[in-house]
Amino acid sequence: MKKFTTPGAIVSLISALLSLAAGVYFYSVDGKFGVGKIASYWNPVSFGLLTGCVVAVALLLLLKLPGLASFVATTIPGVCVALFFIGGSGENSARAAYWHFADQGFEEKGLDPKFMTFLLLMVAAFIVGEVSVYLR
Repeated sequence: MKKFTTPGAIVSLISALLSLAAGVYFYSVDGKFGVGKIASYWNPVSFGLLTGCVVAVALLLLLKLPGLASFVATTIPGVCVALFFIGGSGENSARAAYWHFADQGFEEKGLDPKFMTFLLLMVAAFIVGEVSVYLR
């Protein structure tokens, strides 16, 4: 039980919960941000990774592997940020989030609050996961 109360384990769980919140938020807005040419930035792989992060971290902590749990809590949100911005290949490349910046013209209108909320949740999960790597 001591492995669950270490600072690294607690911060890993917080990162996993932030990933879960990002995944649930992404699902609730259906991946739709702004009023650009692209209707939806929905990526099922990102959604699956973000929502599955909490299960993976909890399972690794139950197996008494807090170092690996903190690695997973950092890697999953980082990969999801990359998938969100870079997108896929071929037909899925149009769903890359960098098109949101190109379509939006954010100098005059500003960025969509839904887009910023989702992005901040993912980046917060990554940063908190990074902190958990260095906590023992």
